Amino acid sequence: MLCVVKIFFKDSIVSVELDNGEFLNLSYDAYSQYKISSGMNIQGDLYSELYEESRKTECKDKAFKYLTMRARSVDEMEKYLKKKKFSESQVAETVEYLKEKGCLDDREFSRGFVKSKMKSGKYGADIIIRDLYRKGIDRKTIGRVMRECGADAPDMEKLYELALKKYNSLEGRDNRVAKVGNYLRGRGFDYYSIKKVLRMLADRDSGDNRDEI
Repeated sequence: MLCVVKIFFKDSIVSVELDNGEFLNLSYDAYSQYKISSGMNIQGDLYSELYEESRKTECKDKAFKYLTMRARSVDEMEKYLKKKKFSESQVAETVEYLKEKGCLDDREFSRGFVKSKMKSGKYGADIIIRDLYRKGIDRKTIGRVMRECGADAPDMEKLYELALKKYNSLEGRDNRVAKVGNYLRGRGFDYYSIKKVLRMLADRDSGDNRDEI
C-alpha cells in the first residue's frame, strides 16, 4: 500500500509525493476531483487512475515547453510526444486540448512558416512546399496558404539580389551564370523566374543596364 507523504503546488501542477519516493504530477482539477491529502492511502485502481492522470499532465507540460521554442505543426507535436514515450491516448488527448486552446493550428503554423521563408528571400515555392510536407501539412492546406501568402511567385527583387550575391561569389570561375541557375534551382525557384534573373545577370555581365523588375 502506498501513502501520500507530501503535496507540492508548482505553477499549474500539483506534485504528490508517495512513500516509495514516486511523484505523481496532477492538474488542479484532478487533485480536487480525487480529494488528495497528506496521509491518504493510494492503492489498486486509484493508483492506476492517478498514474494515468499524472502522465496526461506531464504530456501537456512537455507539449507547452516544446511550443515555447517556436510554433509547431500537429505532426511535429505528435512525433515529439511519442518520442517522449507517452501513449497514443495521452498524445491524442494532449493534441486535441492544444487545438481547442488555439495552440496548435496547421493553417496558422503554415502561414507563419511561409511568410518567414518569403521574408528571407532565399527559398522558392518548391522548397517551401517540400518543407511543409515534411512537417505533416496536408496538400489542401499547403495550396491554400501558398495562395493566401502570394508565395506562388517569388519576389523578383529579392531573387535578383540572391542571384547577384551568388554570382559575385563565383568571380573567376567558368560558367558563372549557369552555376547561379543551378544554385537557384536547388533553392526551389521556378524555371521561368530563374531564366529571367539569369538574363538580367548576363546583360549586366555584358555591360548592359539592369532592366526594371
